[in-house]
Amino acid sequence: MHTSGARPLAALLILVILLQGAAGLFALWRNHTEQARSRAELAAISMARDAARNAQSAFHVQVQEWKNILLRGQDAALRARHEQAFAERSAAVGTALGNLGARAEQALQRHAAVNRSYAEVLASAPLATGDDARAADARLRGVDRELQTMLDRLSDNITAEHGAALAAAALREAESYAAMRLMLFITGGIGLLATLGLMLVAARR
Repeated sequence: MHTSGARPLAALLILVILLQGAAGLFALWRNHTEQARSRAELAAISMARDAARNAQSAFHVQVQEWKNILLRGQDAALRARHEQAFAERSAAVGTALGNLGARAEQALQRHAAVNRSYAEVLASAPLATGDDARAADARLRGVDRELQTMLDRLSDNITAEHGAALAAAALREAESYAAMRLMLFITGGIGLLATLGLMLVAARR
């Protein structure tokens, strides 16, 4: 009689132990999957944020190189050096914006338009005197302002996106931990009850 009563409890205990093991493995797999997804998402956003910041920095230097061309354009060697640096920074801006894909399409188009404006003035400005430089500068006054605003906004938006992704990842991790803990509490409680039942059955024998 007592043996027959112990068997279901023993079977239940074995089942609970198996369920706990399965639940633990599932929780580990789920946690690993969630972390891998979060890492990939955050890595992609981090790369985009870096690209946006690189575009900001490169364009700032590009504008500075334009001013250097105006200031030192009377010297052919210096003008050639700063024109090369200007072109290199322009290419760096284009590469950084290109890495951002569709989200930077407008900024990329605006950068191309700004470059055309620089090229037109550079082709027609002798820069032989200070008056030439001032005239060239006046023709392009404010041409970079809209693009700079776009780059700043792009960087701010991606930085905010990165912060939101970090918060979402932390929330998912907390929810996953809470679900795993609840599952283990439930299966552990059932296992404890089954163990107590077995002990009571054994005590009555």
